[in-house]
Amino acid sequence: MALIKCCNCGNDVSSDAVQCPHCGVELSPQYDLCQCPECQKTIRINQWTCPYCGYRRSKVDYYEKIVKGCFWGSLSFILWLFIAIFCFVLLFNAFF
Repeated sequence: MALIKCCNCGNDVSSDAVQCPHCGVELSPQYDLCQCPECQKTIRINQWTCPYCGYRRSKVDYYEKIVKGCFWGSLSFILWLFIAIFCFVLLFNAFF
């Protein structure tokens, strides 16, 4: 459990909370959390500016988090897996 800033009122809220106890806004699930590269505090993935240190994230940081957070680790792995299966099927059909 980490304390994060509410995107609506700015008060500290538990990362496990479903809604802010101060203003009542609905909070997104915990998988939408990441760490600020500057101060290492837990923030929401869709916050472009860290509310703790003011670090401004770029869209590259955002997309790297999405790709690294992918179930398989990266989208390139899925592409290579698809290519390998396709080649295997072609070779299998060529011999039988």
